[in-house]
Amino acid sequence: MPSETLAISARGLAKAYRLFDRGHHRLLQHAPGGLGKRFYREHWALEELDLDVPAGESVAVIGRNGSGKSTFLQLLCGTSTPTRGWIETRGRVAPLLELGAGFAPEFTGRENLRLAASILGLRREEIEARAEDIVAFADLPRGFIDQPVK
Repeated sequence: MPSETLAISARGLAKAYRLFDRGHHRLLQHAPGGLGKRFYREHWALEELDLDVPAGESVAVIGRNGSGKSTFLQLLCGTSTPTRGWIETRGRVAPLLELGAGFAPEFTGRENLRLAASILGLRREEIEARAEDIVAFADLPRGFIDQPVK
């Protein structure tokens, strides 16, 4: 338990996501009997974070894309649960901005890119002409743009 003087306390905080190469692999993974095979690979978005933030203090979370910033903030506000470790807060925590707001969680990043661009009025040709520049700007680790956003 965190001391009364701590606003945030975390120990061994870690979060892994299962990445499936094909959509139907998610179903196969949960098939009765498990089929004796693992259809995913794990991606550790955050590993072994220990943190104490005293009450009344501020903290900044800075890092490159893919370094676990959003994952940590989701764990902090309770919208995601840790794979290992724990985090406790004293007082109220409310997310002000969800990075994924407006995205369809079952769609891949690339599918969400096309959907959002079409909603903004871009024609298919314009979307395809700009898609790779947008993907490059996102600076995601290789292959992540083709994974479901969730």
